[in-house]
Amino acid sequence: MTNSSIPASLRLLHLRFEIEGNLFEESLEAENDLEYTFTWSRRDCYGQKVFGQSVLRIRVGYWYHSCLDTVWEFRELVVPGFELNDDSILGWRLDIHHRLDVEAEVLYLGDGRTLDLKRGSRTVEEIEMEDSGLSRVYGRDVEEATFLNHPVAVAHDGINTTFYGDGRYVYKQDDSGSFIRILELNVTSAQAPYYLACDKFSGGLYASFPLEKRVIRIPMSQRELE
Repeated sequence: MTNSSIPASLRLLHLRFEIEGNLFEESLEAENDLEYTFTWSRRDCYGQKVFGQSVLRIRVGYWYHSCLDTVWEFRELVVPGFELNDDSILGWRLDIHHRLDVEAEVLYLGDGRTLDLKRGSRTVEEIEMEDSGLSRVYGRDVEEATFLNHPVAVAHDGINTTFYGDGRYVYKQDDSGSFIRILELNVTSAQAPYYLACDKFSGGLYASFPLEKRVIRIPMSQRELE
């Protein structure tokens, strides 16, 4: 906070740390090469654990002799809180096994890195598809989509297939990149927001409609279609 040589008129340094509703204050006598270590318990002002990342606001005030006002400097740092429950195996972690903290919007990567989705940059990419006429899915001819008009939901099976909810239609995209329509919703269901989710154990695809208080399982095999 100070250099190796300070002015003789510098008498005190006032420190203020604000984080998650907590306020910490400290006053120190001025001296050369002054350093201060701040330790946070990673809990908010109610004593509850804070997960994800938080903003630490630091104010350093320099008080000089015969000076009526204190000169303040302001700084902000992003500091980590508690992580999700450790799911390591005997202290080892898989670099391909990631954990998502939905509430804190933090993605914990298997290699130890973290991605702050809340403060990170947003990337929007246009999805284009080729018009290949008719495709055959589970023994039925369905028209293949050429573009997404109104994408509202997305889900991935964890292997190589992605599903998109596009207004009244649900499309499947396999590892070859082709898009195939697998479901057409009624007008009422498509008017309100809905969600898609994959069951990685059974391979099932589900669609939920909050306003209708309804969850359906979308057939994904020839046997189910019959």
